[in-house]
Amino acid sequence: MRYIKVFALIFVFLVGGISSTYAADLQSSEEFVVEFKQPLSKKQLMNMVRKFNFVPTELRHQHEDMVSVYTIPKEVEVEEAFENMLAKHQEFLDVAVSSTEDEIAKERDTENKSRLGKMQSKFQSALKEVKDGMFRIHAVTVRDVGLLASREWSVVVSKVAPSSEILRQRGEGQQAKEQQISSLEKVLDFAISKAHASHGIYYVNPSLWVPRSGSSKTTQSMAFNTFYFPNVSGFSSFGGILTYEHETQVYEKNFADYDNYYSSNLPSHYLDFSKFDPDPTIDNFTVGSSQASSITVNTQYWTYMSLRPQFVSTALVRIKGQLGYREPSSCHSPTFCIWPTMTTGSLVMYYAPISYQQSWTYNP
Repeated sequence: MRYIKVFALIFVFLVGGISSTYAADLQSSEEFVVEFKQPLSKKQLMNMVRKFNFVPTELRHQHEDMVSVYTIPKEVEVEEAFENMLAKHQEFLDVAVSSTEDEIAKERDTENKSRLGKMQSKFQSALKEVKDGMFRIHAVTVRDVGLLASREWSVVVSKVAPSSEILRQRGEGQQAKEQQISSLEKVLDFAISKAHASHGIYYVNPSLWVPRSGSSKTTQSMAFNTFYFPNVSGFSSFGGILTYEHETQVYEKNFADYDNYYSSNLPSHYLDFSKFDPDPTIDNFTVGSSQASSITVNTQYWTYMSLRPQFVSTALVRIKGQLGYREPSSCHSPTFCIWPTMTTGSLVMYYAPISYQQSWTYNP
């Protein structure tokens, strides 16, 4: 369990308890994903940044069901961030095309070849888009709520949504302080009980949700995983509140750090890594789906994360799958609202770095 979630949840409800409106809470703590009606080139993005005087915290690119996200470091300007993301995106696609080609060449199963071929075609078309100079930004994450009210802004924006539903509106009127304290106590009791609960709060037969085969490659510059689910019926259990995370557990904290870019085709995906994990011995580089009920059978999924080399040159790597759930069910924040309930054994284990995709098969 990630105990930091409990303290974060305490903070959120303390803030929520003293706020007069939902909007006030959002201005202080929430981020918004702003989707554009038409994807933006670097020049168009810079013109918009200057015109509306906003600073995005993330850049988002989409190609079919591939969504790639670049987190902008505080010291990096938006124009440089665009170039950084473009470079990392091309690095990812170069690796993905080459690795998938090797996998297809080794694969003898017809169905596996077909899935891999479809995935490779997607990587190839995305790479062609980059090489043709057509890389675009489809959305940004921002914190400035005020600029969203601009009429000019609305002309170029198709959708604005909170990046997570952490806080709930509690009605028009301000609640009595006694009621707020009482509600907060109940929330804290619930959160603490969740933090100390053992796995198995929601049990689902592993054969109904665990990926059956895939591949993995980890170096000091990236972690790339592919996998598929022959049965996904378990993800629809318990009213669709279940989540799935694909974990790259690196058993050496000084092997590599996250380097601000990741990509996946998991539905409603999010990044979750070791700064939210209490285990001091590993880096847990993770991409998850907050809406696992949208995962489909026999689709080849992938997760990719850019890494930055540290000073230890080798490390043990274990790849695992984790079933979780959202509580509250409307919240999709990995920090505050996604809790683990079942974890697989090692889907595959190896010492990184490796120069090839390590194939694996898992029988739960």
